[in-house]
Amino acid sequence: MDYNEFLLKAQYDLATAMPEAVISREQISKLQGESYEGFTVRSEGSMTGVVLNMKAMYERLEGGTDYNQILSDMLDIVDDNSTSVPHGIVDFLSDYSQVKENLTVDLVGQAQNEDRLSDIPHYDMEDLSLIYRVDVSDRVENDGGRATVLVTNQMLERYGVTPEQLHQDALKNASDREPFMISGMGMVLGGLIGMPQSKADEEPSLFVASNANMMFGASAIAYPGFMDKAAEKVQGDFYVLPSSVHEVLLLKDNGKTDYRDLEAMVSDINMAQVAPEERLSDRVYHYDSREKVFELAEKYEARTQGREEHRHSVLDDLKSFGEKADCPRPEKAKPAPAYGMSL
Repeated sequence: MDYNEFLLKAQYDLATAMPEAVISREQISKLQGESYEGFTVRSEGSMTGVVLNMKAMYERLEGGTDYNQILSDMLDIVDDNSTSVPHGIVDFLSDYSQVKENLTVDLVGQAQNEDRLSDIPHYDMEDLSLIYRVDVSDRVENDGGRATVLVTNQMLERYGVTPEQLHQDALKNASDREPFMISGMGMVLGGLIGMPQSKADEEPSLFVASNANMMFGASAIAYPGFMDKAAEKVQGDFYVLPSSVHEVLLLKDNGKTDYRDLEAMVSDINMAQVAPEERLSDRVYHYDSREKVFELAEKYEARTQGREEHRHSVLDDLKSFGEKADCPRPEKAKPAPAYGMSL
């Protein structure tokens, strides 16, 4: 059977096996480009449901797995997960006064998340976006990792708070719970190989920035006070290289670096070493510590190039004026007498 026939048959069979369930066919949009077509199975009036990845199921069918086995597996997935939502979690997620204390933030790239970002509140930082999550790790069974619920526009409307208030609350809570850290690259690498700190971090020009547990810590660049502290640490302006969703690299701007070379390096590393779901961007950013401006490196170059061109133009005028001032001046002709005298 082809894909559409598979979807129609599967939806009918699931509905027959679970007559009290509501089964809807939806395009499931996940962050970092992991969108797929799926079925959402939920009880009538329920806010939560179980999502089945139908693309993956059809790939199993094409691979030779018997349809009845796939149907049985889907029913098991629904049965196992429909009872895994802890009692009270829905009430918790509906109460902003409780959610507020569990808010956290993630940083994602806009290019690979354009469709999903239209459905969720976010704060743009050039071609990156800060998104908001509710940490429910201590309320659900998990393997010790981070369990979160993405805040959607629908949830925000139900909370009755503005995007600005959400942004403020999430950043405060995230920075309190997982404060940012900035370490010299030598210190980080030295810690991995056991090098003494004094040797590992002598006059670093490259730093790693993340949160305290170095998980989804690239968002630390949005924390209050981060940029000023980073400028103090780096001792001036710096470039921001998006290493992954977990951390960024800070490179001191020595006035000689071409951001295009940095972007080529970032792009190569992304393709070869960073999993698609962990990539941020191939672009490079710059922080101007004097003007306190975070922007794409190309914007910084365009902005300061205009400033430098104007400065050079003024200097050239002054230099030209000075050269003219140093030229020997012709002697003035003596004035003719106003009258003559004879003896």
